[in-house]
Amino acid sequence: MKCNRRVFNKFTTVSTLGLLSSAGAIANAVSTTPKDQFYFQINMFGSPSRWYFDSILKPHAHSEFIHKNKMVSTKIDTTTTELKAEYQTVKFNNINAPLLWNEKIIQNKELRIGNLFDQALIIRGCDMILDGHEAISRKLVTPFLGGESLTGRLTDYSRLPFPTVQFLQASSPLSSTPGAFNSKKSLSPINLFERVDYFDFMFSEKMAKKLSKKEISAIDRINKFLNIKKVDLKFLENLTNKDIRKLKKEYLNNVKRYQSIIRETTKSYSNMDCFQKTISGLKTNQLIPSLSKYPNSLDYLGAYYIQDNFIADENLLKCLKNIKFPKLAEQFAMSELLTKHKISNTFVLMMIPPYDIKLNKLYSQDNLNIDHDNKIIKTKAKPFAKNFEFTFDTHEEGLLIDFVVNNAYFYTLSHCIHELKQFLIKEKLYNDSLIHIVSEFERTPKHNLAGSDHGFQEHTSTLISGKFDSLHIAGNIYTNSTSEEVLNNNNGTWGMGAPHAILKDRKVSYRNVLNTITDLLSIPSLSKSDTSLVYRKNNKWFPTIKAENISWES
Repeated sequence: MKCNRRVFNKFTTVSTLGLLSSAGAIANAVSTTPKDQFYFQINMFGSPSRWYFDSILKPHAHSEFIHKNKMVSTKIDTTTTELKAEYQTVKFNNINAPLLWNEKIIQNKELRIGNLFDQALIIRGCDMILDGHEAISRKLVTPFLGGESLTGRLTDYSRLPFPTVQFLQASSPLSSTPGAFNSKKSLSPINLFERVDYFDFMFSEKMAKKLSKKEISAIDRINKFLNIKKVDLKFLENLTNKDIRKLKKEYLNNVKRYQSIIRETTKSYSNMDCFQKTISGLKTNQLIPSLSKYPNSLDYLGAYYIQDNFIADENLLKCLKNIKFPKLAEQFAMSELLTKHKISNTFVLMMIPPYDIKLNKLYSQDNLNIDHDNKIIKTKAKPFAKNFEFTFDTHEEGLLIDFVVNNAYFYTLSHCIHELKQFLIKEKLYNDSLIHIVSEFERTPKHNLAGSDHGFQEHTSTLISGKFDSLHIAGNIYTNSTSEEVLNNNNGTWGMGAPHAILKDRKVSYRNVLNTITDLLSIPSLSKSDTSLVYRKNNKWFPTIKAENISWES
């Protein structure tokens, strides 16, 4: 059956701008797999502190855990004279998990965040070997930089019209994971930029009217490039303006549903167990018994630090009053729509850090004076208010702000993931889907609690799917590290990867993780020299390695 020019031109006017970003995405071959698998990569570029969420540091009662640094905490108490921070856990599926897992799911009060992971594999202790956000981010889909990517292979094997959709961040949109896309068949993804309306970008005729002559010329080149015989003709012929209006209405309803969920989560922050109702900042002109132990301001005040200032708000939870989560609802809503209508099956959701976080009582570092003799912090300056752009890369965000904002973020994100999971279950796609929560690396906490640095010797990949029978943890970590190669070393347990005998005394590598994913998605391995970390039994998948906490000395 031939694709006539009229049908193809109708499609290009409907999705002109989308085609510019997907040169060849619709020219896909028929898959050799029995049915399409759905892959959702929830990518937190910048690498937030995940010990609050899904970095499992003390999985079992016998797991040794050294709490040398208060940054690695799941509960803090600021009601006493001295700030207290503890690593508290709750038990889910016989695994000791962060306290956040005990929070109730708003959509279903009988469920808790921990139930997200009822069928999951959390791989920890993966050594990324090199440092750098962009380089490691690109590794999250490819075993060899510049080589074929996981997203490219899934595109090649897909039978759907637009196999891969990537939701981009405004900063470094293609220098991170999305830019590593590489298909053997020279296909491309649809890249949805942060500044555009996702639906209109893909489907609206209005966008086509805004094109420049240069862009129109590019479309002509694309038309000649496409292998028309491989186009999904049925999809194109059925995609009428009436269908588009229906799809848009459904998309907007999805967005409203996710926005409503996000709003409800923001109203519940003050009720979270980890927050204890109030988290107060620095108290000036008040006796601090242990102050004489600290020679300079950052040694004691690091926990209250944020970007050259110190937090003195009476209740930090108020800084979350107007918190915004840019494009979070839209990314999940669009992923649902394209999945339900079998338009796409591979999604890279680049998470955007929350913003509109206002601190009302701050002091600059120059305006505080430590009086060691009287054990008080003095200031004559008036505090000031400021809106901060929070970043996942928290080099300059101390314990308090890191703890409050990241717990709030993970709480809200968990509800969106829960909604996606329930959608997949309802559509009977959960057993054929993989939700992958990922960032470049974990973080090494600063000794003075004034932030954290890149912990590229540890990476966590959380895989959620009906392919698992229950929750599994895999990967060895060290209980402490005195290595000079580790930033902020001798810091207790934060997740640094440790070797496995079964891997010939090597640590887990990300190539192992990628081969695990290709096994789960029933496509060929991307790196034949590296082993997968799962095996199949009775139609369910299980890890081949254990999760032990190993002493550095041993």
